[in-house]
Amino acid sequence: MLLRNLDHKNGHSNGTRYKIVTANNNLITPKNLTGVDVGQMVLIPWISLMPFDSDFPFTLQRRQFPIRPAFVISINKSQGQSLS
Repeated sequence: MLLRNLDHKNGHSNGTRYKIVTANNNLITPKNLTGVDVGQMVLIPWISLMPFDSDFPFTLQRRQFPIRPAFVISINKSQGQSLS
């Protein structure tokens, strides 16, 4: 499941579900399972995350893929979808 809005216009936004096809150190290639581009392959790169309200005298930066495993979804996210 995607955790950030990467391309909202094409349906790659928060909560979009994917099936991982390939994974490298710097790039993940998943297949879209929901939305407008069902079945299309996309590229998801690392993104940099930095806290905005930090009181530290240094800059903290974390790079990660904006995805997480989603084996179960809530009833709200499952409304309006077709499963086969």
